[in-house]
Amino acid sequence: MTKKDEHPTCPMFIGSTTMGERGQVVIPKEIRKIYNLKKGDQFVAVVSHQDAIALIPMSKAKVMLKHMTEQLDNIINNK
Repeated sequence: MTKKDEHPTCPMFIGSTTMGERGQVVIPKEIRKIYNLKKGDQFVAVVSHQDAIALIPMSKAKVMLKHMTEQLDNIINNK
């Protein structure tokens, strides 16, 4: 596995989880440690064409969106 503060560089199988009656899923402890996730953190839920489901921490999603917007602006304005 990875060290506590080491982000994986490729997909990893870390464990499994089960959805409860109310649709809640527990994020495995090792993932919470790696990404320093805390109670109350918000996520963007994403699905892909390959039936993958991802939860992206809101703080990371905002950074991703900012970079994507800058890239799109560069393409549109031929920068």
